[in-house]
Amino acid sequence: MDSVEFIYDYHSLDADTLSIDQRRVNNLLYEFKEGVCDEEIKDKVLQKLKKVIDSNTDGRLAVCFVPASKLEMTVERYTELASFINQNLSGIAYLNTLSLSPDFDEFIDERRRITCRFPERIKGKTVVFIDMFYNTGNSYKEVVDILKSNGASNTIGLYLARVVRKPS
Repeated sequence: MDSVEFIYDYHSLDADTLSIDQRRVNNLLYEFKEGVCDEEIKDKVLQKLKKVIDSNTDGRLAVCFVPASKLEMTVERYTELASFINQNLSGIAYLNTLSLSPDFDEFIDERRRITCRFPERIKGKTVVFIDMFYNTGNSYKEVVDILKSNGASNTIGLYLARVVRKPS
């Protein structure tokens, strides 16, 4: 079953209308977008991944990152996060089938057209894909379609934030 998980809400309102915590989260996300991976973000992504791993009964799991519009931005955003994930999940015995892609070779991005370069790595697996923002759901649908057409059995979109346009 395909699903979506969110770590934060990103409020796209005037900063003066946001609470102190909403501004703090927005700043964390903005810094991540610029390539700074805060410990809080790493910990929250790791917690969500552990939850997914614990609920994945068949153990056939792959994790990948959805590329930014430019390769250098993808590398800046995800290299530290991927390294942190590898360090913290490698000691767990039932992760022997988990395929992490810190070098981003699950996907290649050319002018925002995403293709799956290595379908054999995801065939028959639940694929967790990590992306920055969930806005309209269009890119989520695009990635799910690509993964499914390349053999993924299920998908889980793990987004750092869902874009919120109304005051909470």
